[in-house]
Amino acid sequence: MTTLISRRGTRRLVRTAIGATATTALLLGAAASATTASAAPGTDSGLFGTSDPTYDGVYRQSVALIGLQAAGAKLPTSAVSWLTRQQCSDGSFVAYRPSTTDACPAADPVNFTGPDSNSTALAAMALATAGKGKEANSASRWLVANQNADGGWGYIAGSDSDANSTGLALAALDRSTNNEVKAERRGLAYLRTIAGDCSKGAAAIAYQAGQAANPLASAQALLGLNTGLPLQESPAKYTAAQRCTEKLDQQVAQYLANELKSNKGVLPSAMDATQPDYNTTSWSVIGLVGANWPLAQYSTSVKQLKANARDYVGTGSTASPAAAGTLAVVAETTGSRARSFGGVNLVSTILSTLQS
Repeated sequence: MTTLISRRGTRRLVRTAIGATATTALLLGAAASATTASAAPGTDSGLFGTSDPTYDGVYRQSVALIGLQAAGAKLPTSAVSWLTRQQCSDGSFVAYRPSTTDACPAADPVNFTGPDSNSTALAAMALATAGKGKEANSASRWLVANQNADGGWGYIAGSDSDANSTGLALAALDRSTNNEVKAERRGLAYLRTIAGDCSKGAAAIAYQAGQAANPLASAQALLGLNTGLPLQESPAKYTAAQRCTEKLDQQVAQYLANELKSNKGVLPSAMDATQPDYNTTSWSVIGLVGANWPLAQYSTSVKQLKANARDYVGTGSTASPAAAGTLAVVAETTGSRARSFGGVNLVSTILSTLQS
């Protein structure tokens, strides 16, 4: 298994979680809560899921392919082709292109449209998984070309950097066969500047500079930190509270482990604290696996995800291919099986959503 499991020669899992702003609606939470409107029959042969793909088409396709590969399942040719056709001529991806014969729109950070780093990074990882190295590397080159001056990435090209977009971009660059080490180091340095107080052995990450740190941003940042590259930055550039005695990835992992434990294995929704957030919980687990964190410290979360897998993924026409793909990665990296995770066959669930 190679998908998402890479850390400079070591079998490690990295990647993905969501932000606390508009990114939330377009990333990992989007698959589980996408609009119920259906795409026109026959217009998206090879797309996973029948809900409107306007805001999450590339996202859910990428995560579904990643989950299938993690489970050792054969990737449907039509699904890989669908994703390949979505790529823009410059290597980037938008959330969804209804007509792939039309040129991709220019990036518009004001109206939140155009090529975005999140779709591009996820697609790059999925394409690498599918053996589409040329396309994956083209996407990675676009990410490098659109890295902000501060070293981070924003959601739409040209927008302010954030932890979530930066974590995804770093995860994609780590999978690239291009030589992107310089860009990776700059991205890691950016994450360091938005880390919270780590003097007590744990550090949370803020979505953007000046905001309060939170599990959502921390989980995705950890996916980027799990590349394993040293920061090579002078501690003198940071405040005393930011000077950690351990690597930042371990500090963030400790924070997430603490949060999972204090919430009995399931993180609450950032939108409604009375509701469980299985999505962020899933990707926190994935980040902890990538950080080589002891399974015993988050085994309760795995059990909770198993117990609620059917509710999270859905069934029949309402099944979320991205939620199933996310759990497939959780299952295969924590000693469980994607084909029987809490009584749900995640592989067959993903495949059952494939449009013909």
